Amino acid sequence: MLHLKKLPFFLILTSILLIITYIQQEYVSIPQISNLDLPEEMKEKYLESFFKYRWVGFALVPLIILLRVSYTALCLFLKELFANDIESANYSSCFNVALKADIIMFGASILSCAYILFTGENTLDFQQYISLTCLANTETAEPWLLIPLAAVNVFEIVYWFFMAKLFAVENKCSYWQGFRYVMSGYGVGYLFYIVLAMFLVLYLT
Repeated sequence: MLHLKKLPFFLILTSILLIITYIQQEYVSIPQISNLDLPEEMKEKYLESFFKYRWVGFALVPLIILLRVSYTALCLFLKELFANDIESANYSSCFNVALKADIIMFGASILSCAYILFTGENTLDFQQYISLTCLANTETAEPWLLIPLAAVNVFEIVYWFFMAKLFAVENKCSYWQGFRYVMSGYGVGYLFYIVLAMFLVLYLT
């Protein structure tokens, strides 16, 4: 749970993501809307609507972080609940591990933002350099197929190993025991997330 001692770190992560969100809106989203091949009146309406609701993107930042960290912590905690072989592991310690490990995801967001700004390409192009989407033709492949391919990426792998190290330190166990916990706890939750995302894409399309 988000105790006071974890609040400063959470606020730092939130501040970083707020800055990234602002940069993406200001230097990616707005220019993209301005360069749309549409009549000027329609582009002005799109921009007006964007400026009117852009605050929603900022408001969602802390919620997204909390949901992501809470879900990861829950996956780890459920593993301990059923295995019950590490007595020091509880939801609070799992949340602490998940919150610290989330710094890897922020690294991915920063690098992705920098790549888009300096190359002018999009997120899908960036994914081809760091994930298994390089094995598929993104222009012709089914959207649902790209989800599991994008899920296997460099940052996700680093995230798993880093989380395993944090879990081992937090619970004073061996690194490989911590890694097994991440694999069987968060791994199952991540697989569920991928399957759910694929189902939603298939259902909506």
